[in-house]
Amino acid sequence: MKILALNAGSSSLKFALFDMAVEDCRLVKAEFENFKDGHCVLHFRLGGENSDEQIRSEPLASIEEAIQCVPTLLQEWGYSQIDAIGHRVIHGGERFTKATLIDSEVLQYIQSCTPLAPLHNPANLAGITTSKKIWPSAPQIAVFDTAFHHSLPVAAYTYAIPSAWRKAGARRYGFHGISHQYVAMRTAQAWQSPIENLRIISCHLGNGSSLCAIENGTSVDTSMGMSPLTGLAMGTRSGDVDPGLFSYLSRQCGLDINTIEQQLYTDSGLKALGGSPDLRNLEQWAAQGNLDAQLAIEVYAYSARKYLGAFAAVLGGIDAVVFTGGIGENSATMRQRICDRLQVIGLEIDDARNRKVRLRAFEAPEIASSQSRVRIFVTKTCEQLMIAKEVLTTIEGSSALPHAVCQTRQGNLYE
Repeated sequence: MKILALNAGSSSLKFALFDMAVEDCRLVKAEFENFKDGHCVLHFRLGGENSDEQIRSEPLASIEEAIQCVPTLLQEWGYSQIDAIGHRVIHGGERFTKATLIDSEVLQYIQSCTPLAPLHNPANLAGITTSKKIWPSAPQIAVFDTAFHHSLPVAAYTYAIPSAWRKAGARRYGFHGISHQYVAMRTAQAWQSPIENLRIISCHLGNGSSLCAIENGTSVDTSMGMSPLTGLAMGTRSGDVDPGLFSYLSRQCGLDINTIEQQLYTDSGLKALGGSPDLRNLEQWAAQGNLDAQLAIEVYAYSARKYLGAFAAVLGGIDAVVFTGGIGENSATMRQRICDRLQVIGLEIDDARNRKVRLRAFEAPEIASSQSRVRIFVTKTCEQLMIAKEVLTTIEGSSALPHAVCQTRQGNLYE
């Protein structure tokens, strides 16, 4: 079975093709970005993560045009068969607790969740609509970023707010669920232990960042809340702020709610503190003595460290911490900063092992010292593979799909 995983965002399109009948099952990985003046940039790899990345320009002006170009590109690369398509959908509200076959009712519900994810769900919907026109006979499955967190206990997801607000859907949902689920499984595989025996804190650190407390394979708490705005300081997002900030800024600065919300999403975080959302720039500037960059780095590390310690208490102890995402995978100094002062909960990094990490594919090197009571791993996340696996599980469990479509076996996680 050939499964296409699509992630249609507001400014980029990521896709990957998997053959779920083989172990190292990724055939293609690609991304369209930097849409400008009727052109965009295409990054792609043919084969696994060890294959070389290729880059070229494409005469495409929008995400919809990019999706329409996907069949031509796949044929160019030698692949014409598409058996099913999985779409990453950011917000599934309270209803969707697992990947779901898309029909008109599902589309309507995803649309109704737009107020909860106004920057993401419309782009996801546009991707689904375009995809259904291109592959009308292929099963299309929505894989929700919020679904993994539906196992949160009531006390963890409930806000202490009026009942009417809670009935309107105001609660903690959590995000990055596809990534957290994958890296938890990858950590258990690296440990060679059943995931049901482990207490894991997954640290997805990138332009968007969140931590997740995972017990026995299920999410029990996460740093993001009703929206992807809360929790850690991020590239351009503020992370946690006092809700009183809204009324204060309205009175003092004359700002309306929409302006405040937009600036908390796009003009805050590392960008607001240090002048760039890219940690690589900030680390370079900090080393040159830039005080703003140093502050931004400290705020980011502090917010992550605080949540990590809190989640250790939620879990009653930790067996493993795993770092992933662009920052988690690539910044040894940030991993060290976050783990500083956490020896009290048994967490201690080996500096030499930490600095040696250079991830090429989907290895999961361990960076804990010999004295650490907690194992510490670093690994690449692979949300697209997780989407493909969820699509396969959905198809195999669906009585609404042709039996021939379900005749396959599930591919393994990357080694």
